[in-house]
Amino acid sequence: MLTLLQLLFACSYALGQPRKIAFSVLWGFGGLAAAGCALYLFKNLHRNTLFALYLCTLGMCVISTVCPEEAPKQVFAVFLGIGLYFWLKMALGGRKWSKVAGYVLIIGGIWLLWAVLLLGREQNGARSWLYFGNFSFQPAELAKLSLIMAGSMAVAKRERLAFFLYGIGCCLLLCLSGDFGTALIYFAVLSVLLFHRSHFLGTGALLGGGVIGGIAVRTVPRLQARFAAWGHIWDDPYGSGYQQTKALGGLAAGGLLGLGAGRGEMKRLFSAASDLAVATLGEQWGLISVISAVAAILLLAGGGKKSVYAIGAAVLFLTQTALNFFGMVDFLPFTGVPFPFVSNGGSAMLCAWGSLAFLEAEDEN
Repeated sequence: MLTLLQLLFACSYALGQPRKIAFSVLWGFGGLAAAGCALYLFKNLHRNTLFALYLCTLGMCVISTVCPEEAPKQVFAVFLGIGLYFWLKMALGGRKWSKVAGYVLIIGGIWLLWAVLLLGREQNGARSWLYFGNFSFQPAELAKLSLIMAGSMAVAKRERLAFFLYGIGCCLLLCLSGDFGTALIYFAVLSVLLFHRSHFLGTGALLGGGVIGGIAVRTVPRLQARFAAWGHIWDDPYGSGYQQTKALGGLAAGGLLGLGAGRGEMKRLFSAASDLAVATLGEQWGLISVISAVAAILLLAGGGKKSVYAIGAAVLFLTQTALNFFGMVDFLPFTGVPFPFVSNGGSAMLCAWGSLAFLEAEDEN
């Protein structure tokens, strides 16, 4: 059924388009169908991976409208993410390899955050991208996996304190880079995992994070502007509230069933395929598609193993989804974090598939 849906979407977006765009669209949906076949051949096409592929399919609908030339790149990111999913699943299945994977992720994660702080290029007020020629990626997305791994390895009292310091260090590096939305996601994962291991450290992290967050809101101009616009987007629909008012307009225009493939005005926005991907999806395929995307994330988060790995991954999925969706509709300040599996971006896709492996992992202790 999912492959049939991908075929129907491919025809909807490719028909009537110039040859180059049609080829990219067919490549995108065909690649997702091939990914499903690969998971089936390796006996990993099950509930969680089906939900992930369904969300990737919804994301490909958005990309096929806004930036169809990037469809092959997104498919490549999906295959890399599936490779990371297999590697983590294999590593977490054995005690020896789990330790190796843990140290690789933890050390690699902190170095990536340092690298983006020192060498990253600033965009929209945040230094969150590293560029190598035409290739770019977001280190903070990949480093999210290191935080979950560090939390799962923090069993003894000394290790819990080390995890506390590691998580606080990651959040501080992100704040210094200006990436406050991602820092909030890190803080949510850190607080929940700390509270799971130690109520004292978890409570301390929540109180300390609240104080630091309050100071940041009062002293950082960009955060002040976001909070000033929160709840008042219609006061300045062509300025600070432009993106959210357009997103709400797109959702309203889409109604229950949507306007159809490629239709609507959301595709003209700069962040239509990334921060506002769900609004672009809702404009074309209606409220039903938005509800199904959110429901798929909820089912993924609620269907994990009873392990620290799964708790960290579930918190990551839920926090990121809440910040993206509620920020878009102005229930929360707009942070610009991606919607898992749906938003365009290779780094976010790798993180999402890697988190899927954590959902299926069992604790060692």
